[in-house]
Amino acid sequence: AAATAEPTQPVFAAAAVENLMVSGAPESWDALNGQYTLMQGTSMNERGVYKRDGQEYYLMANNCGNFQISKELDGKCEGVAIEKKGNWRIGQLAVRGFKVQPVKKDTAEVVNVKVEKSESERDMELLQGNEGINVGQYIKAKGGGDFLTNVLQLESKDAEIADSLEARLGGISYTPGKAGSTLKLNSKR
Repeated sequence: AAATAEPTQPVFAAAAVENLMVSGAPESWDALNGQYTLMQGTSMNERGVYKRDGQEYYLMANNCGNFQISKELDGKCEGVAIEKKGNWRIGQLAVRGFKVQPVKKDTAEVVNVKVEKSESERDMELLQGNEGINVGQYIKAKGGGDFLTNVLQLESKDAEIADSLEARLGGISYTPGKAGSTLKLNSKR
């Protein structure tokens, strides 16, 4: 006997999860982290919509068939955070460790624990998260556009030593020659 396939329509799960917990957003997008609650009677692309508790962020299925977090309650594929094939991106930043998980109903109280990250952990999050695509985001997060000025500064004691050496060696010049190079010391003594 041949089996007949009937077209199926997407349906809501019999017992939709009431709360979801989002975690793993970088510090600069910390407002995305936290509990989202199902908005009763609201759907987008035949799926439930969740609102971030205390914030104006919505977790939904967008018109492109992906999950996203957006400040707008519409299906435009322009969310702040967008999931594609299990991977989340916030803007151009690929975010490892970004998770959306159901909150267990038997949990009496949801406690948000904010773990303080060290500066090196935050640096690694910025560098690893963008997969080498946008190092400019790392530089911008570190305080500006001129990388050499902002990152490669000497501490005051080291700067004093460098200035002293430069003053002592200031009379030395290098001139390339035909058969090699010449080093000329212009002594001021």
